[in-house]
Amino acid sequence: MLNENIKAVIFDFFGVVCHEVNPAWFYKDKDKFDLSTEEYREICKKVDLGEISQDQFINFYADKTGIGYENLSNTLNNYAQIDEEIIKLIKELKGKYKIGLLSSADGNFLRELVKKYNLKVEDLFDSIVISSEVKMMKPDPEIYKMSLEQLSVLPEEAVFIDDRQKNIDGAESVGIESILYKDINDLKLKLGC
Repeated sequence: MLNENIKAVIFDFFGVVCHEVNPAWFYKDKDKFDLSTEEYREICKKVDLGEISQDQFINFYADKTGIGYENLSNTLNNYAQIDEEIIKLIKELKGKYKIGLLSSADGNFLRELVKKYNLKVEDLFDSIVISSEVKMMKPDPEIYKMSLEQLSVLPEEAVFIDDRQKNIDGAESVGIESILYKDINDLKLKLGC
């Protein structure tokens, strides 16, 4: 249950609001590709930092895998499923708390996915910090501070939800209470909903 000082809830996107896309796809079929795990991680980091676009990312993988741009683009889009239960929870929390989005992702890809589901990120979130747009990514302490600043809250007035322990550790390093996301029922229990 959240303590009474909490004024903001900050959500990760991929792995919480939306099912994971790139890791799920890559690790499922990685033995079929001419691509090492290290190369995969490096290209993902470039996308997340805004050094290359999602289109460049897809072209790179299409070349490495022989799948073709359209097929790969469709595959990635099919993996991207918004969790309607999380959206419902966000809407419930929005009346009581400021809601933030903090994601290591390509901003254009994230915003297109949200549009596909007829959702408006601006209606769901009071603050939106996407790594490719600010040129830093989790678990860099500065990206958490940016989210707090946009929400006008102190670290002890926020809770952060992410599916990766290293990102939880990053948030906690700046004093933000955090919840490692497992599933919607566990999250509701920890939030006291």
